[in-house]
Amino acid sequence: MQGYRSPKAKLILASKGLAMGTADIIPGVSGGTIALISGIYDHLILAISSVRATHVLNVLELIAFFWHGERRRLALKSLGTIEWHFLLPLLFGIGLAAGIMVQVIPFVLEHYAFYAFSFFFGLIIFSITVPYRMMKRGLPEITLLLVFALVVFWSVGLSRVSDAQLFVRQIDPPGAAGMITLPADQKGAWELRLPVAGLLEPGGDASVFESQVADRAGDSLGHFQIEITSSDEQIRVTATAGPDLFGLQPFVRRSEVVNENGIETLVVHGVLSEEGDHNLLFVFFSGALAICAMILPGISGAYILVLLGQYRFVAESARDFLKTLEPGHGLVLLAFLGGVVVGIFSFVRLLKVLLARYHSLTMAALTGLMIGSLRYIWAPNHRGGDMSLLDWSIFAGIALVGGLAVFVLERAALQIGDPDAPIPSGESSAE
Repeated sequence: MQGYRSPKAKLILASKGLAMGTADIIPGVSGGTIALISGIYDHLILAISSVRATHVLNVLELIAFFWHGERRRLALKSLGTIEWHFLLPLLFGIGLAAGIMVQVIPFVLEHYAFYAFSFFFGLIIFSITVPYRMMKRGLPEITLLLVFALVVFWSVGLSRVSDAQLFVRQIDPPGAAGMITLPADQKGAWELRLPVAGLLEPGGDASVFESQVADRAGDSLGHFQIEITSSDEQIRVTATAGPDLFGLQPFVRRSEVVNENGIETLVVHGVLSEEGDHNLLFVFFSGALAICAMILPGISGAYILVLLGQYRFVAESARDFLKTLEPGHGLVLLAFLGGVVVGIFSFVRLLKVLLARYHSLTMAALTGLMIGSLRYIWAPNHRGGDMSLLDWSIFAGIALVGGLAVFVLERAALQIGDPDAPIPSGESSAE
């Protein structure tokens, strides 16, 4: 990978790192996909595998015996075998993008989820052609593609909160409106609409609603309470899990008062969050598992964190640490990054062997992974309610923009002249 030594090559790598870092923060989109479509995937695996556990000892030796000329020389020589010319620019871009996007993505997914996932869908579905072109069309490849596609398609629908039903009634003071049925979307998001008139008086007691949660099969998942209070002409809404709502932690994303046909209506946007154990050991394990997914095209590490109940917790810890530098948030990030380091340097060894010996089959598996993952980022699941013709047109238009972004990225990689680009056939890409 000597071609990555020039300033131009480093700038290209940093730019691709920006795209990868952005993708890695998005649930459903993989930085590995960006690496694949931008022509650096094989070399990413080779560069990561150039880092070994002994290099950690070399760093410690360099610090402890920096005064000793011979030991310092040997340690530096060993560290010099790492593909720094490739890794440093790429990591700079990834880190910069992650630091920015951790502030932006939660807001975009909360307020513009349908539009965001329409773009992600177009980006992924057009990206599928990249590994597909790099595989053979034999029976083993097609079989493996179908198996992986079906397994991933099934697994991304395992969430208990997908298409859940909420049955809401007012319990204090007792309401006369009866039961309100709320459908949750694939991600467990729900929306409650209540007329403001008579709901609250300024400075008055809280209005309390109870919600029973049932999964798509109708089986009860437990209860939680929604409390609405007002002060200084502001309405505050909170959600509290009941003791039987095991493994779920509902929270209110936002609430707002809107005018609907001349009636002031309180609209509450909430989510059923599958919160896992937040101890540091589990955060470490989550980081190790997530980074393995981030390397693979089509499997999102951020989505793995969502399934483990750690996405919101880790994202908020990163955001708050960048703002406040509080040690508690720093410990969470250290545990997560420790898992990332262990996961990436253990998993990448296996992936390197697969690319070297079974390149076509590996690409077939990656194609299947990307096809199966489309279920998770299917934008209509984030719309809520029935899709109108206009909604379908918006979805198709934004998806085409995502596909165009893939096309532009591929053409740009060829026109700019990606240095030392991997050979698509895979015959010598891992040598």
